[in-house]
Amino acid sequence: MSESHRLGGREASVTSIVKSQYAELPYPPRNPADERVRLLPTLVDDLDSLSHYGFGGEPLPEPFNVLVAGGGTGDSTVFLAEQLKDRESRIVQVDLSRSSLKVVAARLVARGLLGRVELVEGSLLDLDKLDIGLFDYVNCTGVLHHLEDPEEGLRSLVSVLAPGGLLGLMLYGTYGRFPIYPLQELLRIVAPSSDHTTDRIAVARRLLERLPPSHWLKRGPDMQAFGVELQTDSGLFDLLLHSQDRSYTVAELYELLEESGLVLVEHSPEYRPLYRSEVAFQDDTEMAERVAALPRMEREAACEVYWCCLNKHVFWASRKDRSASFDDDGAVPFYAGPAKGAETARSALLADSQHEIVMELERTDRPTLRLALELTPVVRAFLRRVDGQTPVSEIVRSIVDDLELQHDEVLAECRETFERMRTYELMLLKRPRS
Repeated sequence: MSESHRLGGREASVTSIVKSQYAELPYPPRNPADERVRLLPTLVDDLDSLSHYGFGGEPLPEPFNVLVAGGGTGDSTVFLAEQLKDRESRIVQVDLSRSSLKVVAARLVARGLLGRVELVEGSLLDLDKLDIGLFDYVNCTGVLHHLEDPEEGLRSLVSVLAPGGLLGLMLYGTYGRFPIYPLQELLRIVAPSSDHTTDRIAVARRLLERLPPSHWLKRGPDMQAFGVELQTDSGLFDLLLHSQDRSYTVAELYELLEESGLVLVEHSPEYRPLYRSEVAFQDDTEMAERVAALPRMEREAACEVYWCCLNKHVFWASRKDRSASFDDDGAVPFYAGPAKGAETARSALLADSQHEIVMELERTDRPTLRLALELTPVVRAFLRRVDGQTPVSEIVRSIVDDLELQHDEVLAECRETFERMRTYELMLLKRPRS
């Protein structure tokens, strides 16, 4: 893709243009009154996941220091503050837009959490000048790809990342966003940045209504993929009229991280299965094995271009992968995500008459994903014994004794079951506080 598809004009400072955009159109649009009726979870900010992928399953550090860099109207900030409200922690949000920070403050007030968060008006490029200290967890989702120099932005984030800290990041995905780039280019011609914001939005909406069937946005599920954004003016502007829009392939993503001394730890649960060869090619064993034999980056790159629907990469990164390991002594498996606290339902699913667990995740904007677990004696025994308290070693030993099987055979089947569950964030690991 040429740079003209990915970068807006540079007649003025991109930072000042972006600041003006979010001052006029805070993003994403949020009504603080909604905080009284719902909590919006965010993709990489669940505390169980942060412990598993960033701290080896150990309890999170106390105090737990969190930075939300470029947090907009505060989805991540609010979700983290709610989870950490009874823990010793420090949460800081830095954002260019005073309008956005006012929305964050109002949302926190509605939850009684305003005193738990520091709101700082400023650029993530100036973190070293803000003297705000180091952070165990840094969230920066949907920001770096709007910078003139994403590499500089990432280096700035790393500069305030504590030793052993974790980053939660989101960057646009090239192949999944292909359908919108022709429309962005058209709008640069017919609705230039010199026009008034309301006029540009009106032109964009008029074009959306009359796009021909041949346009990429009219094919397949692409309109559904971007439909939520198009419902509001701020969402439409962010999607189609933003002054700076840089996207990444898997290969470019790994290169960006390597240049900053980082490794990709894991993708967020919502998108993770689409990077897995066993999911992409579940009905073609030969192809699945061929792709599985490749290095990790190439496996994920192959899956990305197979699906062509990943419009964003959402993931955790760190200087060194410190994820919890199934083979670590003392690792305790527990049900997480959609399976968290579902003991009654789990017992029903694992009744003796049940031979398979099948879970389908239907999305209008992505392929339906299907997890099927055959309930062999070992798998059934493993799932029944996962209680959030018993270590893997004791679970395996108990199964070996009950079923009179070889230790290595049981361990391998339990490990495979755990990894298949973890792919969908249905099971994670922890290490109890000593």
